[in-house]
Amino acid sequence: MAGRLTLKKLADNLIKEATAPFSADDFSRMIRDHWRRKISSTTLERLTGKLAEHKHIIGLESNDFLPYRAVLDKIVHIPMEIPISSLELNEKILIPGYRLIPVISTDLDEENITLLDAKGNEIPKKKKKFLLEEIIEFYQYSNAGHFPDHININEQIPGKSSLSVTVWQMGEVFKSFQTKPYRSLLIKLIDYDQGIMQVHPHCNISQNKNKLKARSLNIALEQSLLEHLNRRASPSEDLEKQLLRAFYSIDPKFLSVPSFSVKHFLESSQKISVVGCEWGQPRFVSSTNSNDLAFHLEISPKRSLGRSGSLDEIFEDLGLPFNSIEFTAILRAVLTRKTCSLEVLVDMLFSGKGDLFHNAKQEDRFYQLLREMMIPLYKEMEEPEPKTIVELRSQAVSVKLRLIKALKFLEYKEIGLADLPFEILDQIIEMDQFCAESLIFFEESPHPIPIQRIKDIQLALKIISPKLSILEEEIYNDLSVF
Repeated sequence: MAGRLTLKKLADNLIKEATAPFSADDFSRMIRDHWRRKISSTTLERLTGKLAEHKHIIGLESNDFLPYRAVLDKIVHIPMEIPISSLELNEKILIPGYRLIPVISTDLDEENITLLDAKGNEIPKKKKKFLLEEIIEFYQYSNAGHFPDHININEQIPGKSSLSVTVWQMGEVFKSFQTKPYRSLLIKLIDYDQGIMQVHPHCNISQNKNKLKARSLNIALEQSLLEHLNRRASPSEDLEKQLLRAFYSIDPKFLSVPSFSVKHFLESSQKISVVGCEWGQPRFVSSTNSNDLAFHLEISPKRSLGRSGSLDEIFEDLGLPFNSIEFTAILRAVLTRKTCSLEVLVDMLFSGKGDLFHNAKQEDRFYQLLREMMIPLYKEMEEPEPKTIVELRSQAVSVKLRLIKALKFLEYKEIGLADLPFEILDQIIEMDQFCAESLIFFEESPHPIPIQRIKDIQLALKIISPKLSILEEEIYNDLSVF
C-alpha cells in the first residue's frame, strides 16, 4: 500500500494517526520506517520544516509537535454546549458556527457535518439566507476554512449584505427537548474525521449544578493560554490551535466536566482577547497587548451573476442599497411630493455603477418589472392618503436618499468601508435599518395604521435628523478622519 502513496499523503496519514506529541526527529524516523524507499535528507528537512504549518498539528516549544488526535482523545468525552439564540429558537434551526470549536474537523466545511438527534436519526439541513448583521455573530471567531463562502457584500449599505449558510432544521428536536430561550444543547462528538455529532438536551438543573466546574475549567484554560502568549512575542497559531494546546496542557482534573461552551469561555475571559488581524486568522492575544495589533476590515469584491428573477434579485445582484419595497416607497414619495424629477432620482439611485446591468437580458427584465410595478403604483396614488403618512414617508425617504448620496460621495473619493471608523459604519447601518423598517411598514401596514407606531416613527425621525446632519458634516467636510 505504501507504494501507492505519495510522500505527502504518507506524511498526512502519519500526522492524523499520531496520538502523542513527537519531535521533528521522531517524524523523520516515522517517514523512513513507512516509506521503505530511498529518501534524501533535503526532502526530509523540507517535510519537517513545514510541520508547524500543518492544519492537524500544533507547534510546541523545543521543536516538538502536538497532533490533533492526541488532544481529541483527551477531551472527546466532553460535549460541546451550544447556547440557543433567539434567532435559532424563533426559526427552529441550529447554526453551529464557531460554537463547535474545537471538535469540527479542519478537513470539513460546516455544511458537510452530520448532526444526529438523541435517537440516532440524522437531522435534516438546508441552505438559508440571512442579513449579514443577523448571522455574523455565529461566525465571528471561525477560521477561513469554516467561514461560509456564500457571502454577498453590499458595498454601499453594509446593512444590506447577506450570507447564505447551512442550517439544521430543529423543529422536532426542540419540541422533544422542550427547548426554551437561554437554554442550551449538548453536542457529542461521534466521529471527528466524518464530522458526525449527536445532539442532546441540556436541562436548566444540569446547567446550574455544573457552573462551578465549568468556571474552573475556563480559568485553567485562560491561564494556560496566557502563559503561552507571554512566552511569545506574537501568536502564530489560530484560535482553534491555541485552544487545543491549552486543553492538552492543563491538569486532567479540570476535564471532569459535563460540557464545555466556547461562547461562555470567550465571554468569561478577562486576561485574553480575540482579534482578527490582517496577517492571519482570529486568535487569542493578551488583553494588555491587543492594541498593538493591526486590525483589518476586508471587503470582498462584488460580482454580478446576472440574476433577474425579480426586482429584489436584480437589486441584490447589482449591489444596490435598497430592495423592491423600499424602491416603491421612494418612487411613491417622490411622485407624490414632486420633490425631484424621475430623471434626477434614477440618476441618484442607479448612476455611478459603470455598466450597471450584467447583460442585456438583465436590463430588459429590469425595465419589464419596473413597468409592471409602476402601473398599480399610479392607480394606488389616485387614492388619497392621510397627510401624516405622506409626510413621514417623505421624511424617511429623505433620510434614505441622503445616505445613498453620502455613500456615493465616498465611492467617488475612493474611500471604502475599510477606511471608515466603526462608529461611522454603526450610524449608517442604524439609520439604514430605520429606513428599511419604516418604508416597509408604510407600504405593507394594514389600515387603519396603529397610532403608536406612527408616534414611534415621528420620535425616531426627530432623533435621526440631527445625527444625520452631523454624519454628513463628517463625510463631506472632514475626510481626514478616515
